Amino acid sequence: MTTPGTLLAILLSGLIAFFLGPLGVLALLAAIFGLTLSTHLQNKQMQEDLRKIKRHLGLRDEEEMSFHMSDEEIEQELYRLHGEGRQGERTLLDLEIEKEIERELEKELGKELEDEENKPGGKR
Repeated sequence: MTTPGTLLAILLSGLIAFFLGPLGVLALLAAIFGLTLSTHLQNKQMQEDLRKIKRHLGLRDEEEMSFHMSDEEIEQELYRLHGEGRQGERTLLDLEIEKEIERELEKELGKELEDEENKPGGKR
């Protein structure tokens, strides 16, 4: 049933485009846009219906379950993962932060030493 309907629609759209000229092409483009939009909306509605059916039957994918976590569950998971790491071992991020702090302190100390040397009566 769909194949004859599609062929009939193509034939009619070709005739409309032929007899109406440039306006027929615009009408053809408008019809194509309308059909595409209608198909998209129907597909979207079917997907939503399937989600409702799955939810009602209690069927869930593992992917769906893993992405729908509350903030508390995410925090608990992060604490658990962080706690599983070796307690005595520092993480790479901790080491980077410490290096950055050391650089900032060295800059500040360097500035203070320069200021003391430039003061009258300072170190010589």
